[in-house]
Amino acid sequence: AAARGDVVLVNNNGVFVRTVNSWTYSVVDSFTPSNGQTGTIVTIAGIGLLAGGTQATQVSLAGVNVASITSSTDTQIVVVAGARSTATSGLASITSSVGQITSQAGVGNEL
Repeated sequence: AAARGDVVLVNNNGVFVRTVNSWTYSVVDSFTPSNGQTGTIVTIAGIGLLAGGTQATQVSLAGVNVASITSSTDTQIVVVAGARSTATSGLASITSSVGQITSQAGVGNEL
């Protein structure tokens, strides 16, 4: 589930404005499958995956760019795994048309 947080704006005089639970953090919930080989179709699920953008422009799994992005929405991105990573595991990184997020959990050692 997405994490919620407050937004606080402070000017140079120390005056601040706070909006409670007005920011939704991007969260990667799962990778299916969590490991595989070159050409494996991987579904990344979560919330806010596009970081406010309209589409995913680049995705990497365990430090390796995917071969292609099949589809991308704010809750699901489907990719085709690229060359196998030399890492035993690693994080997923998603770049959208306006920003980038990185997963907190790693993908398996075959992706």
